[in-house]
Amino acid sequence: IALDVPKLPLHPYGMIPMGSVENGYLDDLKKQFGKIDVKELTPPKLPNAKDRLVRAAWQKDGKNMEQTALLIVHADHVYIFRARSDTDHEQVTTDAFNSVTSSIQWTK
Repeated sequence: IALDVPKLPLHPYGMIPMGSVENGYLDDLKKQFGKIDVKELTPPKLPNAKDRLVRAAWQKDGKNMEQTALLIVHADHVYIFRARSDTDHEQVTTDAFNSVTSSIQWTK
């Protein structure tokens, strides 16, 4: 499980399109792993934020891999919570990921 806070190019305040965040995230995965299968999931309800939940799957070294990511735009920042595992450990990883993402609260 990891948290990424990517640096963004200059942009007008409040103008971070969620579609661009998702496309950039998926493009990065495709550069790393080649062909990926993507599934849109229902994201949790986060106050004062735009979010998307996506699961990507691919094969690496003969193993089936999965990564679930919660993409968040909040207070003019992008946050990417992600959890990666092989499919044999996907349920344990997903449970831990859901525990973390369900506890998100903003202080500002």
